[in-house]
Amino acid sequence: MILFAALVVISILVFIPIFVKVLGPNQKEYAGVVLTFRTNIKDAEDVRVIPNEQTLKDLFLRVPPNRIDLVWIDNETENPYYAVDGFEIAAKLSVIYQYNFGINVDIVPANVSSVDEVRNLLEQDNIVILMLGPSHANKTAVTVENNLVILEGQSLETNKEYTDIDLSTTKVLLTLME
Repeated sequence: MILFAALVVISILVFIPIFVKVLGPNQKEYAGVVLTFRTNIKDAEDVRVIPNEQTLKDLFLRVPPNRIDLVWIDNETENPYYAVDGFEIAAKLSVIYQYNFGINVDIVPANVSSVDEVRNLLEQDNIVILMLGPSHANKTAVTVENNLVILEGQSLETNKEYTDIDLSTTKVLLTLME
């Protein structure tokens, strides 16, 4: 009887994971692909989108843009965080646009020295994602203003192995995957 119970337990432990997909706290399945994020998804869901999530979805998904400019204000301390989050944005936006429209959208990274340079980019017909770390942000949020999306992170502390700018990045991507 004990041998039979042991066989049942071993079978469950071996075969159930084959048939049931168990996602980690930083994973989401989208378009049949399991995507891994830098943050805990539940933490990112708490980040506020201003004015609302539907405005963000409409900007990115109503009509695909010709180009997305992914920019940040040059800061020696924050630049490495922008590089990591920029890579995550580009990789996952590529999946989103392939799934929804069957196209690739050009995602162009650029560091700028001032907000005025960002305004020059806004004069073109594209979406601009501006990443702001604690040197320019006083909150952790995502703000949509016309074709400008501002990802703000008020702290670079990594006591949870990720920063506030990581949370804002994940929030944008999760919203577009809903």
